Amino acid sequence: SHLYGLKPQDFKMPIPTFNLINGGKHGAGNLDFQEFHIIPSIKKTYAEALRMAEEIYQAVKEVLIQQGAIHSVGDEGGFAPNLFTNLDALEVLMRAIGLTSYQFRTDVFLGLDVAAGTFFKDGKYKIRDR
Repeated sequence: SHLYGLKPQDFKMPIPTFNLINGGKHGAGNLDFQEFHIIPSIKKTYAEALRMAEEIYQAVKEVLIQQGAIHSVGDEGGFAPNLFTNLDALEVLMRAIGLTSYQFRTDVFLGLDVAAGTFFKDGKYKIRDR
């Protein structure tokens, strides 16, 4: 009954995050971290966030082609590039954002799903970046 009494303007679609680069078990095997996300600002509407994600996705593709790093699409829909380190993947996202009209830390943010259990060995977290 509570939902029945709400007006359409009382609803707001949640802002999704977008997994643009796949690593770990979902990628080409050369990045330790599993997912590299962009996170649109909560000030954006759902439609604006979706448009932003598509524009940045295309820019990521362009950056990876320029670097000769495009390999395939991972099993979760993000690119599974040939990159050397997790930092390389973050730099690709930053370059891609820079190719668009969006501003990092105002319009869009970065997020990670590192899936840390996949690189915990012998009581330590071991990643290739370090």
